[in-house]
Formats: sequence, structure tokens, C-alpha cells
Amino acid sequence: LEGKPVKLSDYRGEVVVVSLWATWCAPCKQELKHLDQMYKRLKGKGLVVLAVATDGPETRSDVRSAARRGRWKVPVLVDDSGAAMAKLNPRGTIPYSLFIDRQGRVAHRHEGYSPGDEKAYGPLIDKLLAEPTR
Repeated sequence: LEGKPVKLSDYRGEVVVVSLWATWCAPCKQELKHLDQMYKRLKGKGLVVLAVATDGPETRSDVRSAARRGRWKVPVLVDDSGAAMAKLNPRGTIPYSLFIDRQGRVAHRHEGYSPGDEKAYGPLIDKLLAEPTR
């Protein structure tokens, strides 16, 4: 939200969850609530969650408002050009989450969100956090 560029390579050695979402997507915000809770609990162990808003420039202020209303502590990024969406999720479905291991490899992809999906995230993140940093 501060306009600084972010590269996934900056997070090598950490477990990264990239969540592609939009302000108009209710399931996205539900999923981010759970990812934010995991981030708060596990960031000291090497978990990073990047909430990448796919809204266009005309709704950039809505992104800031949604993050504030949700009281999210995760870094909120804006992909108003669509470059990140095109590279990470060419089908364009949201919510869409990538779980990236400490070596920078995609370990899991999750499309959509239904209540209860977050229960599968915990064991997956725990497994990725337990892997050694190389």
C-alpha cells in the first residue's frame, strides 16, 4: 500500500503464502482473516503472508479500507497493473493462494475458499516451517 515494489526472492528462507484477493470478494476476505491469524501466530517462526489485492487503480482506496476494517497485520500489496495476477494465476480466479517453501518453490496452490479450507492450511504451513533452511 506504500507503493514500494516487492519481490518474492526477498523472502527466500521463509515460508510465504501469497493470497490474491479483491475488495469485492467476500470469500477472499474470509480467507484473509484466517491467514492473518496464522501470520500473527507464526511470523516469528518464519511465516510471511502477502495479501495481493487485484483491484484496479480506481479502487485502490477500497483496498486500504478493507485492510483497516479487517485489522490485518499481513503486508497488503496492490497489483493494479495485473502483472502479478498474470504471472502467478493466469486463470484469474480469486481467492487464489500460493504456499511457497523456504527454497522459493511453490509447494501448494489453492483456488477458491469455503469455510473450513483454513483447517488444511495449518498442517501444510507447519510442514513447510519444519523444513530446514538451505
